[in-house]
Amino acid sequence: MDGLKLAAEVHRPEGLGPHPALCICHGVPAKRTPDPTDRGYPLLAEKFCGHGFVVLIFNFRGSGDSEGNFDILGWTRDLGAAIDHLCHLDEIDKSRLSVMGFSG
Repeated sequence: MDGLKLAAEVHRPEGLGPHPALCICHGVPAKRTPDPTDRGYPLLAEKFCGHGFVVLIFNFRGSGDSEGNFDILGWTRDLGAAIDHLCHLDEIDKSRLSVMGFSG
């Protein structure tokens, strides 16, 4: 988005689709680089995959391994790009797209 590379992972369930989709968004980070031993979001994504969801987790610009500077307005564009990415996956049921967000 905006020429920036955003770090992301797509978790896919077993079986043929179409599958419902979930985009998981992190909150404002306390530090730029998360603890690599924290399996919080990937573990959550795996649990939803076990229930048949395709799950996208990603880092907004300026956080995690994503490029760019911290920019809340840019985060809205990042989320739009993440949702667009999900909607272009063949195995997605576009009528069943959910977004989940967290903040501390």
